[in-house]
Amino acid sequence: MLFNQHSVAGCRLWSDIMSAFLKKARFEQIPILAVMVWLLVAGCAAPKTGGLALDPVGPAPGGHESGSNGMLVVYSTYNFQTNVDRFFGRTHPACADYKIFRRSGRLVQSVRNDAGEMEGPVMVKLPAGDYQVKAYATGYGVVALPVVIKAGQTTAVRLDESAWPERAAMIQAGAVRLPDGRVVGWRAGPQVKTN
Repeated sequence: MLFNQHSVAGCRLWSDIMSAFLKKARFEQIPILAVMVWLLVAGCAAPKTGGLALDPVGPAPGGHESGSNGMLVVYSTYNFQTNVDRFFGRTHPACADYKIFRRSGRLVQSVRNDAGEMEGPVMVKLPAGDYQVKAYATGYGVVALPVVIKAGQTTAVRLDESAWPERAAMIQAGAVRLPDGRVVGWRAGPQVKTN
């Protein structure tokens, strides 16, 4: 079984709690112990972060490159902590935050993925090149996804459960998809060299 850093820390915490409990446990507390063991096993069985191997996602085909920067928008799984709209007293979910890395593994940016006021995820301006995004995908946890940013174009990634308006065309063009068939984005064309 593969473990991520968070599940290993969680396993250690549960192990410490169980050790303390067992030192003072009585026979009538065995059902509580059974629940704790089940929680430990369920928490430690989390898949390794970034375990999926997906093709690079790029902008929609047919765009024209201009300038030196492009845009990235990531529809990550909704964060269940809601934001409060101060003016109207309504709440709305925010897309989970994510990180952008260079191909070399160097962190480029941590993105607070909430444009606010029900606007959806933020648009991030990046120099053209190859990157890796680590974000939450519904049903998969954190995934590491290669993305290509082209100058003057927008690369969109959908890791939540929302559907693409042009899904049929994307599938026909060989879109990048999760194992359950959900379309993540347009398959990137030729890779761009980066520093």
